[in-house]
Amino acid sequence: MREIKYQAWDVKNKRMFQAANMSFRPSGDVFKVWEETIPNTQGLLINPTTGFLREYTGLKDKNSKEIYEGDIVAFLSFQGQVVMDDGSWYMIPLGKEDNVDNIEFLYNYNDEMLEVIGNIYENPELLEAQQ
Repeated sequence: MREIKYQAWDVKNKRMFQAANMSFRPSGDVFKVWEETIPNTQGLLINPTTGFLREYTGLKDKNSKEIYEGDIVAFLSFQGQVVMDDGSWYMIPLGKEDNVDNIEFLYNYNDEMLEVIGNIYENPELLEAQQ
């Protein structure tokens, strides 16, 4: 069974942090994330203007770096963005996001094959370079 953990991207401060605590809306969606388990801190709102949540895939790359949703990974000359769809992890080739025929099932690769080269939040230029 894979370890369940999350990272959060703080849009305003442009920084990634490990999520230590979360609160949820009645619908079950994540509402706020805290970096520490310290009560009485404000926390980060999760919405497109303030912050995003990234889930851990349970995999590590060839350098033992954890692979999260939104990471950009490389395998030989292939570069793709890690996404979750319908409960499965995939890599969508950069520049081909609109062509679902090109997706790769992430678990087809082992940890010696993949390398995290960035993510869509801290390294948006990786996405732009492939357009």
